[in-house]
Amino acid sequence: MAADLFNKTGRRRGSRFDCFNAATAAVAQAEIATVNEADFKPFVSHGVKLAFPPPPVPPTPPTAGLPSS
Repeated sequence: MAADLFNKTGRRRGSRFDCFNAATAAVAQAEIATVNEADFKPFVSHGVKLAFPPPPVPPTPPTAGLPSS
């Protein structure tokens, strides 16, 4: 399957290991979590799912009236 993804996504230099990771995720029906989203977008149309991190939690504002330590 990795070779198939490599051929279907344009045989891009440097994408072989991405193809292995994408194929593994597709076979396992898992999502890929990555900071290099652009590297894995070509695989989405071939059944690979990207995991998107949850939005960051906003910081809690300081409580007024409490003494600072």
